[in-house]
Amino acid sequence: LALRCGYCTDFTTRAPDTYPTTLDGEGTTQVISLVAMTFKSTTPTLDGLRITNGTALYGGGIYAVGSPIDRFHPIVSGCRVYSNTAANNGGGIYIESSSNAILSSNQIYSNTANDGGGVHLQSSYDARLADNAIFGNTAGTTSYSGGGVRINSCARITLAGNQLYGNSARFGGGVSIYGGSDVTLSENHITGNTAVQGGGVHVSNSNGAALTGNTISHNATTFSAGGGVALSSSADAILAGNTIYSNTSTLDGGGVYIGQCRNATLANNIVADNRITTAGRPGAGVKIQASTVQMAHTTIARNTGGE
Repeated sequence: LALRCGYCTDFTTRAPDTYPTTLDGEGTTQVISLVAMTFKSTTPTLDGLRITNGTALYGGGIYAVGSPIDRFHPIVSGCRVYSNTAANNGGGIYIESSSNAILSSNQIYSNTANDGGGVHLQSSYDARLADNAIFGNTAGTTSYSGGGVRINSCARITLAGNQLYGNSARFGGGVSIYGGSDVTLSENHITGNTAVQGGGVHVSNSNGAALTGNTISHNATTFSAGGGVALSSSADAILAGNTIYSNTSTLDGGGVYIGQCRNATLANNIVADNRITTAGRPGAGVKIQASTVQMAHTTIARNTGGE
């Protein structure tokens, strides 16, 4: 199945912005549902659509669910997914039990859910999210995670070259990684997101998460730790070659907070101009608590807090 839109009078030239195709849930139904029983051993593809005003328990805009025995590889490319709502997970897009899913060059914005306001990826592996703009999405701010993207119990997931900004949640305003292993964030711009903990990125109960070459700036926590990045109860996390600056935390780790972690590595990062807003709290740049951390060639400068 492939649904490609943006054609005018023939099927050789596409201009989705000039000739848009909009699928509108009108606030009463889920917009698109892709289920492995229907699309077994195939690659359902959505390209150049506008998907809006959907509502559902999971995946208000797009719901794509496979099973462990299916070769289910959904592709969403060049779409605008906006103003959708999920009562539970994945306001814009919900993907579960998939392999090699691809989300590329999409605009995903103004969606709302309890977890994964923009995108929720569940129990999947080898997915790639690349060159998307994910902004203005909200996860339930009382107890939930992943304003922009929520990655839950997944393996070998890559986020590369995305713009994540203006999203909000309780844990991980921009990105929340929970459980699973080997999730990589590379060359993303993560800016202006807010959360109670982990304003830009929150990693918890995970193995082998790697943040490399990202710009993480102007994110904030509204109560707790990790204005830029919060690592919690995880093992073998790597932060390498990132620029983490001008983030704000209420309590600990204006730039980076690491708590209850084993074998974390910080190498070749710049952590600068971050701050803590609560008087008497140390660790405006990096706060390490009850963790084992190796740090090399990391510049920590001009961070302020405790005044």
